[in-house]
Amino acid sequence: MRFGANAAVRMAFIEPDSVKACVSLGGIVHSILTDSKKLQSVPSMHLDMLASRMGRRLVSGTLLTALQALSLKNQGLLAGRRTKVPVLAVSMKNDPVCPEADSRLVAMYSQGGKAMILPDKPLHDGYDRAIRESVDWFAKYL
Repeated sequence: MRFGANAAVRMAFIEPDSVKACVSLGGIVHSILTDSKKLQSVPSMHLDMLASRMGRRLVSGTLLTALQALSLKNQGLLAGRRTKVPVLAVSMKNDPVCPEADSRLVAMYSQGGKAMILPDKPLHDGYDRAIRESVDWFAKYL
């Protein structure tokens, strides 16, 4: 989920023989890492988490520059070759952290990949469905 999905999807590309299936739940994979307007629309809690993961005490203007290196598209993973690992990319409608375009991008570069956009209201139902779909996805491929 979120930044963990970035690492999981990255592993699906870098170590495809070690990963049988992957699920990205609201993954931070590209847009928020490269677009300053999107980054500004993200809740402060998420910005603090990103700054913390980067080893920074404060969220500053240089954070976007540092974050761009974490974009899976900028790393060349979501551009060109596809991974053989089936990836389910789940996002919720109007998610400021994981827009629909990011989920579709992840699914497009996965053989057998699937993007799933869930309604954002009611929130609890979306999360419940995301977990159920993830369990079904893993049951199918593991």
